[in-house]
Amino acid sequence: MSKKVYQYNLKELSSVASDILSSLKDERIWTFTGDLGSGKTTFIKEIVALLGSKDLVSSPTYTIANQYIYPQGKVYHIDAYRIDNDEEAFNAGIEEMIYSGDYVFIEWPEKIIDLIPQEAVKIVITSHDNNRILELHTY
Repeated sequence: MSKKVYQYNLKELSSVASDILSSLKDERIWTFTGDLGSGKTTFIKEIVALLGSKDLVSSPTYTIANQYIYPQGKVYHIDAYRIDNDEEAFNAGIEEMIYSGDYVFIEWPEKIIDLIPQEAVKIVITSHDNNRILELHTY
């Protein structure tokens, strides 16, 4: 597994997201870990916009999953925070989304860890004042 670290502020978000997207263009399953308010959804919004989607990106905390359309396909944005067990995840169709071949961005992946392929991209975001530190882990 390799690791790359980015330090950025909100003005630099687009540049960092663009760099990561171009380096991971063939990777479809990305997990996002970080405290509440660390910037996970904000980062996902930027990636979805860079893919060319015109859809409004919002946190799927209560819906569990949102789907966005971009010119080459679909993006699934999953927030597993409220999922209590694998059965709930299966009933919500999360496994189908993960193995759809489309982009899948998962917040709170530890809640559904048994469903996520080991080779998924792992992104950890921490917040320090107005800056973010993003650790990118890939195989």
